[in-house]
Amino acid sequence: MTFVAAPLLLGLLLVAIPLWLHRTHREAPRRGFSSLFLMRAAAEPVHAERTLRYLVLLALRCAVLAAAALAFAGPMLSGLLREDGDAAAADDARVPLVVLDRSLSMGRSGVWDEALRRVERLADDGAAVVLGAGTDLELLTAAPGSIAPEAARLGFGGLVSRVAGVAANLPQAGSGFAVHLVSDFQASAVPDRFNALIEGGTLPLTVHPVGGAEDNWTVESVRLSGDEAVARIASHADAEREVGVVLRIGDTVAGRTTLALAPRARTEARFALPPDAHEASQDIGVVVVLEPGDALPADDMARAVLRARRSGALAVVASADAAADYLAAATEAAGLPFAPIRIGGPGGAEDWPPGVELAALLDPGAPAADVFRRVSRLLAGGGGLLLAVGRRTAGAGMLPFVDQPVERTVRAPAGGARVVVEDSGHPAAGDGWRDVAVFRSVVPVEPTAGEPILSLEDGRPLLAEYRVGPGRVLVLYTALDREWTSLAVRPAFVRFVADAMRYLGNDLGALEALAGAPLRVPAASVQVFDAEGARVLGLASTADRPTVRLSAPGFYTVRTPGRSTLLAVNVDPRESDLRTADATLLARWQDAIGAEAAGSAAVPGGEGAPAAADGGQPLGIWLLALLALLLLAEPLVANVGRWLPGRAPV
Repeated sequence: MTFVAAPLLLGLLLVAIPLWLHRTHREAPRRGFSSLFLMRAAAEPVHAERTLRYLVLLALRCAVLAAAALAFAGPMLSGLLREDGDAAAADDARVPLVVLDRSLSMGRSGVWDEALRRVERLADDGAAVVLGAGTDLELLTAAPGSIAPEAARLGFGGLVSRVAGVAANLPQAGSGFAVHLVSDFQASAVPDRFNALIEGGTLPLTVHPVGGAEDNWTVESVRLSGDEAVARIASHADAEREVGVVLRIGDTVAGRTTLALAPRARTEARFALPPDAHEASQDIGVVVVLEPGDALPADDMARAVLRARRSGALAVVASADAAADYLAAATEAAGLPFAPIRIGGPGGAEDWPPGVELAALLDPGAPAADVFRRVSRLLAGGGGLLLAVGRRTAGAGMLPFVDQPVERTVRAPAGGARVVVEDSGHPAAGDGWRDVAVFRSVVPVEPTAGEPILSLEDGRPLLAEYRVGPGRVLVLYTALDREWTSLAVRPAFVRFVADAMRYLGNDLGALEALAGAPLRVPAASVQVFDAEGARVLGLASTADRPTVRLSAPGFYTVRTPGRSTLLAVNVDPRESDLRTADATLLARWQDAIGAEAAGSAAVPGGEGAPAAADGGQPLGIWLLALLALLLLAEPLVANVGRWLPGRAPV
């Protein structure tokens, strides 16, 4: 606001207009016969009262123009007044709140040491130090020299509001804080919209840049496609460089090549995988490394997981052949590692086959005792069940395995009912449901007993999850029948079957993560272990679908009931671009936060916080009030002569 308001002070030059007009009015040119110009001029007697009204009106008109110019330039004047006195005292009263960027790019040689020296100078008695990495802000409780950068990324969008949230819970909140941000200010961490930088800024901000731009090269990603490994190499430098690229599978070097990297460009390195790579009985870690190192060694390596071939059985119990055929076709189209095997149907196995990992009961009615016993055993071992209910199950009056009474079947109006997604974060929610119509469904007696995932537009449940011990049951309240729903003939069905079966079978698929970023594991009863075997996430922390944040890159082991999967964690590729934000942008950010915080409370919700930083209303408000009064007074004085007999207005 200062840069906008400053030119408005030129409006004070308009005060010369009424001075010129009034002088012209008093000294109007004489007109008449030419002979009269030879006569000596005589001073016209002026009444004292008219002279007084004339001067008052002149002063009012000059004051109106001056007050208007000063009112619109008020933000600049307030800043100038605070600069020499009150603001300096207010800043001295605030407690320094030092925010230290702990992201990956700060780990460069010399940059972290420079940042620690800056923190030690700022963090005097009573100061608080907050560490920023990933999406979390952590209060430092040890000496700054005892910490190190993490592999996470720190984005500046919304950072000031998160800092204010942390500050509100600190003991010094009543005194107010002055934020000092120490960072290398990567350009890639700056949001596209400037408003995202200043949103929620209630504390004055001072930026402290450390380090500078450097050349860097990185392995952004590794993709395993068929019998080939494809690594994407990026150059964040202005000079060309030749690098060596090495492929490691497990502990073995499986390939090596040399690339010439053009400035600020990306290229691919391709390696043939060994013929027996996919025949392993367990997951294998694949790593691509750049040689030699550069300014940021941590991003010279990217990881991927070569998945072991998995085969299991999906036991299908269906009352209609069409429903079983729909499910088998969707399972094959989705490429699932579960082979559907019909139980009790024509041409199918009469007994439960070995290797069953999950089951699907398609409108089973009241299941046979042998099927009920085997599915119950599957759920007790942490397995999953897809239960689609129709006319037979509604006639039985009870949903098996979840002990949920059903009330009746309901027909939808002509054209069918549309589907509403209740839990978009559920792995089985998928997309494409807008094209699905439900013509008939089963209504449970207690619709809230399960966790709702999908519903119909009239509020009736369509898909819900139930917990049965360590196992999970997905209940679809309509049959896989074209008279009941169009789901089985819509593209959404293949996606639904793929997502539901992977979720129920604890198949994490191509699960990957970035260091410091939240990872939502699409499974329950999960344990996560790092490369050293230390538990990162335990069973006690996994209510429903857990979210875990892994701070260090590497290979992790994810264990679900009956399965162990390797997880590759890489650094965020945006941390590899070491170009810094423009100094003008940082100056605008600092000025904008200072202006926003000037009249706000020290900390939102902090006890004892003053109502305003300067203890009163901004100067511009008073100037606007004065302007309003002057605008009312000017016409009154100008028209005094109209109300009194024998008087003329000035």
